Amino acid sequence: KALGLEGSVVHHQEFLSLLGDPDSSLNASGVSIARRRHAFYDVIFPLPKSVSLLFALGSSTERDLVVAAQVESRDETLRYLERHGIWVREPTGERRFLRADGMLWAAFTHRVSRSDDPHLHSHVLIANRVSSTARRWSTLEFRSLHGELRAASAIHAASLRYGLSERLGVSFRDRSARHSDVVGFSDRVIES
Repeated sequence: KALGLEGSVVHHQEFLSLLGDPDSSLNASGVSIARRRHAFYDVIFPLPKSVSLLFALGSSTERDLVVAAQVESRDETLRYLERHGIWVREPTGERRFLRADGMLWAAFTHRVSRSDDPHLHSHVLIANRVSSTARRWSTLEFRSLHGELRAASAIHAASLRYGLSERLGVSFRDRSARHSDVVGFSDRVIES
């Protein structure tokens, strides 16, 4: 909100500008974000294979409804992470943490896996810079974000099931959690 970007669509050139601008308010150190280690965290929001197949084989209206449910569940999960997983260290050096004012993220939706199988999922790049009243811009406390991923995964799954049930009238049956249905970090680290 502080940057006036809430709800904005980030275009390719704007994203590159954010990564490369050493004078950005996000770059207190004067080093461009792209040159910093762990500039962003890539959080993946996968959908179950059955939902990806529904998307791939459905009509254009069904595909639009699946994407709408996917975006809504992803955004609901990000709101949860913003409320519960985004913290900064206290500036005095004590081992206390303060709540950050919000997070800066950009989402990219993919429709297939690396092997071209139907696999609807989003990559959300969460910037490793957050603002807080105590510290202005600083790096986020990663352990708190990581510690909320299990809860975030449950919220994502429940919200997705609800959205698909409401929009398309589909139903789900119970099954044990599978690795592919869990919100998690990419195996690729974004660094210079």
